[in-house]
Amino acid sequence: MKDIVICTYDENLLPEKQTPGSICWDIKAWDNVTIKPREIKLIPLGIKTALPVGWGAKFYPRSSSPIKRGYTLANNVGMIDADYRGLCYLQVINLIDKDINIERGERIGQMEIFSYYIGSGQYGTDYIPTMEFKVDEELYEDFENKLASERGAGGFGSTGDK
Repeated sequence: MKDIVICTYDENLLPEKQTPGSICWDIKAWDNVTIKPREIKLIPLGIKTALPVGWGAKFYPRSSSPIKRGYTLANNVGMIDADYRGLCYLQVINLIDKDINIERGERIGQMEIFSYYIGSGQYGTDYIPTMEFKVDEELYEDFENKLASERGAGGFGSTGDK
């Protein structure tokens, strides 16, 4: 795999940059979700990623979320490995003493695409991949097979507890 593919079945769930100078793409909630006080909840984003080796994705909270909405990411930064093909989620924690309602399509985080050190003196890759944002229901439904990797859709501790 040489290119970055971000896929969804719904155009309204595509990550988007708000300004030309934005580092990250805003990512959105797939469903309406209620988070109770101090609760941690996995919120699906409705996107799947395929990244070449040497590239990854990081998910951050939006800078305004803790102060304006009362939530942040429970794990501080979410990481998507190059070989993960499943649905992407945010682990969100409610920091306040009342329920927080998140609506479908609401911008709830940010996604950064980055290169990383893969050994042998190589940082990421010398190839700059093309980035494709696709709205394709057929590809989305069969993503793990059409853009197969050894890991597939295993996430959130699927590589072991120790």
